[in-house]
Amino acid sequence: LALVNPDAMAGGLKGIVGEFLNRCGAYVGGQLGHDYFFDSQVVSYVWLRMMEENRVELMLNACVSDVIREETRITGLVVETKSGSQAVKAKVVIDATGDADVAFMAGCPMDDGHVYFHPGCYFAIGGLDEARYLDFIKNAPPPDPKDLEWGQKTFKENGMPWYVSSLNPMLPSLKKAWFEGEYRIVGRIAGRVAISIDHGFYAPQRGILGTQVGLWGSGIDGGDAALRTALEVGSRKWIFETAQFLRARIPGFEQSHLHMI
Repeated sequence: LALVNPDAMAGGLKGIVGEFLNRCGAYVGGQLGHDYFFDSQVVSYVWLRMMEENRVELMLNACVSDVIREETRITGLVVETKSGSQAVKAKVVIDATGDADVAFMAGCPMDDGHVYFHPGCYFAIGGLDEARYLDFIKNAPPPDPKDLEWGQKTFKENGMPWYVSSLNPMLPSLKKAWFEGEYRIVGRIAGRVAISIDHGFYAPQRGILGTQVGLWGSGIDGGDAALRTALEVGSRKWIFETAQFLRARIPGFEQSHLHMI
């Protein structure tokens, strides 16, 4: 695809990062970051193409189980794949796990995970009647002070450090669903982790509405496998219940469906 003003797309960045952003920009017609649902697929495609073009040997569906150590150097990894355990030797090992898993296995000094741990995930809902939803948002009256007080108090008392004010148009429905036992805008996982909408709902595009889920709590060990499982299970359940609430209570979602979690 031909590029239009590539420097603007990549913000003037050069090298591999600039090339990557330019190539993605050619598919999205501008800069990344304005349509997460669509952009994520573009990112995957461009990275795979760039790996092929540069003859990078990929090994997907692989999990690191140990490091290979030679004196004080890490010279490779032991990975588990469908073919069994494999040793992968390397001159340089880069930890790009996002959770410092390789660094941990290598014995590097680590934070205990209790200072800051705020994971979350993105989900999207398709089949939205945008006109009906946007009309509802635009014409919603200012929140009743009592409803607003309830929302702010509910978030705080259930472990979320802030209230998402963009939920104001939905407050009457959220409050009604809460007291009827139908849906909780702030859920609890493992007795000590709060879950809710993190930044509000993003602007809908092509009948798709996306948002990011936030998890918040203290004393959470990011390396606790059992807790991480509980967090994912709890998140998936809460996301599904959120989609059900929107279908039942909010204009424009009547024919919607949970598109991705």
